Amino acid sequence: MISATHKLLFSALLLFSGNFVARAQVSVAITDPQPGVTSTGHAWEGGLVQTWHVNIGDVVKKGDLVVSLEHVQQQHAFETAKLLAENRAPLESVMGDMKKKEAALDEGKDRFRRRQISEEQLQILEGDAEIARAQIKQTNLNIKLAHLNMDLAEKLLERRYIRSPINGTIVAISHSPGKNVGAGEAIVTVSDFSTLAVEVPLVGESLSGLETGDSLTVLTEGGGHRLARIVSMESLPGGAEGGRLVRLLFANTRPNSPESYQLLLPKGLQGAPPAKSPEKS
Repeated sequence: MISATHKLLFSALLLFSGNFVARAQVSVAITDPQPGVTSTGHAWEGGLVQTWHVNIGDVVKKGDLVVSLEHVQQQHAFETAKLLAENRAPLESVMGDMKKKEAALDEGKDRFRRRQISEEQLQILEGDAEIARAQIKQTNLNIKLAHLNMDLAEKLLERRYIRSPINGTIVAISHSPGKNVGAGEAIVTVSDFSTLAVEVPLVGESLSGLETGDSLTVLTEGGGHRLARIVSMESLPGGAEGGRLVRLLFANTRPNSPESYQLLLPKGLQGAPPAKSPEKS
């Protein structure tokens, strides 16, 4: 994680028509670059925090379990529903009964042809076989219902877990075990340091040549370079007239080893002066 103590010096080389313009290089100092993406994991419902499964600084993947709320009741309901859904004994019992009834019916038909039993007795055997087939249908419906109950119980149990919303690094967990969290409340913050975001206040006659989506070249302290993309340009609130706050994103190949960078500005472009504080009346 890049701390506020690591001051980064950014310089850029503007790309025009695929060619680098490298005239009148001017440095603009930037402090505290931010991770390119930060997201929070929220509690689906309220409850007591039971367990942290990660620590601050751990690297996680999207969907990794990070915090569990107390879930004894939901766990018991899920395990009970799972046992009922996976219990094959009732189906095996009615299947065995149906085989016996169908065998008895086959034998009865043969005896009826040989006039050893009456038509009424044969109808009783046919009724018994029909009842056995109906019991199998009902048992299969019960099994489907049990699986639906198990799926519901699993979803209710899952709501007691808070998972990482993105790939990244755990930067904050707001509630310690034993503390209550409210429904919808943010409980974990994850940042993706694979990209860095910086905001550069700029003014100058060349500013009109910059557009969202343009590429800039960031030079690293080791002599390498990376392309940075302009993702937004906004007016400076309370800043220099005509200035823009330029937000850049670029790849961070050494998230655990902070580097210094330089952003080389072309001629006619410079860092904006700090905004003036409002005068007290």
